[in-house]
Amino acid sequence: MKNVCRFVLLSLCAGLLTGCHFIKVPKLAKQGNVTKSDYLHEVPFDYSKGLILVDVLINGKTYNFVFDTGAELSVIGAHIKDAVDHKVIASAKVKATQNKSESKVHFIRIPSIILASVDFENTGAIIADLAHMNEPFGCRPIDGIIGNNLMRKAAWQIDYAAERLRVSDSTGKFSVSEQASALVMDAGRFRNVFFDVTIDSVSARFAFDTGSTGNILADSSFFARLQAKNPALEYTSTTGFTSTDLNGKQTGRTISARVKRIDIEGLVIPDQIILLSGRSTYLMGNEVYEHFTLTIDWEHDTLFLDPTKPVEADTLKGFEIRIVPNFVTRQMEIARFQDQYPLADPIAMDAKILKINAVDVSHFTMDELCTYWEQEEENFRNTNTLDLELLDEGVTKQVRLTNKVLLPK
Repeated sequence: MKNVCRFVLLSLCAGLLTGCHFIKVPKLAKQGNVTKSDYLHEVPFDYSKGLILVDVLINGKTYNFVFDTGAELSVIGAHIKDAVDHKVIASAKVKATQNKSESKVHFIRIPSIILASVDFENTGAIIADLAHMNEPFGCRPIDGIIGNNLMRKAAWQIDYAAERLRVSDSTGKFSVSEQASALVMDAGRFRNVFFDVTIDSVSARFAFDTGSTGNILADSSFFARLQAKNPALEYTSTTGFTSTDLNGKQTGRTISARVKRIDIEGLVIPDQIILLSGRSTYLMGNEVYEHFTLTIDWEHDTLFLDPTKPVEADTLKGFEIRIVPNFVTRQMEIARFQDQYPLADPIAMDAKILKINAVDVSHFTMDELCTYWEQEEENFRNTNTLDLELLDEGVTKQVRLTNKVLLPK
């Protein structure tokens, strides 16, 4: 059973280069190489909050990076740029996907990034401010992103069950069973990989995106098409924080819809809950892939999905309010409101949470908040009620939340 607290989409930089007219940028994405030959290495990764977090070595120092197939270029956090050797190639302004605000990014070349004992030389990357990523990842801050431009220089295997990442000069050195589904990537030499996906007779192309924590994300027009095919489509919705990209937090309405059949180029997954938002984004994320061992064969343009655990029929639970930790403010905060179950006494999104189940959560240190959330996150999913004490526009309020089955209805 899913709980809405899993629905934190982190589409970190899908489509980041759209609208960028620098001729050097596509060339930069194609650059880079591995001097090593005849190799097979394996490293552990941390599958945390629905993302693949892996250690990389740059200039002799270890950093925490997201392994993100949906990122067209790798990303270096602005907070580590002075410690990383690089050459600036170009600069550009990038618009946020929702509020159209702009931020400036620098396109660079990095002499050496070592991952799993393999030295990736002259890799193209972006310098971008990732400070806002500390809000959901403060206990293990994110320093950067491994994008698909680096990945294309080697073969990869992502073993979600064992939380191991394997890299080699050839996919022939990986174990792939006869039960694996083989999807043609049509990857070309640059930009993201897309697959043809049909959901309850409605089709679209979805990006192969391990930087997305959900399963399927589409937009409101796709939702309208689903409803046209099935007027009885079951869904529920929330309003509030929806996602984080390189321009910060995005807000709006997010719909969770229960679909009967997802067909990914012949790989059929029944009875799932997908996400739909106002963003014109089509992503397929880790909640799909975590049921498989993925083998990425760039040479033969194929993604192998080797099943490791059954995909169960989805159900969805959630409280009237979605509460998350903010590791920058060190507060527990309101992220979203469940539209179908409004509170009898409405509260503002910026209301300060003072206590949860009589525990004072208003004055945590970073270590205390990390410990609290490590212990309580699972309880938040499974408990039937939460008692809150909040400060809302100067008034102290007591609120009891009830965990409800939202889908199927």
